[in-house]
Amino acid sequence: MIKNVWSRSRNNIIATIIYGSLTYCLIIFYERYLLNLNWHDLINVRIIYLTTRYFFLFILDWLIDFYRHFLSKFIADAISLLTYQLPLYAGAALIVGIDYDIILLALAIYAVDNLLLGWLYGFILDQTRKYFLQKAL
Repeated sequence: MIKNVWSRSRNNIIATIIYGSLTYCLIIFYERYLLNLNWHDLINVRIIYLTTRYFFLFILDWLIDFYRHFLSKFIADAISLLTYQLPLYAGAALIVGIDYDIILLALAIYAVDNLLLGWLYGFILDQTRKYFLQKAL
């Protein structure tokens, strides 16, 4: 049981790091240029958001497996990422003290982003799972 939890966590951490690395430029573009956040607010939101995102990553794993039972894989991955990340981002932005209208705009932008790129996270997660499964055999 412990080994299964560790391997699932490991797979999600690696997939999240890879996905975050690939989408990093988009995030900076959204927050700095579209939302016009100053660097101080942007960094504070990112620190709080990323800390909570990695701490509660097991929830994303559960959401992906849950939605994949009912929806096609690509839609399930996008919906999972959307329902996991948006509340975390909104909470981080509220803690930092970002204006409500900017938070709502950010959530709209990230909703579209997650719906368009959620399949990429699912693909990376599946490849990570396959890699470690093959390595274990």
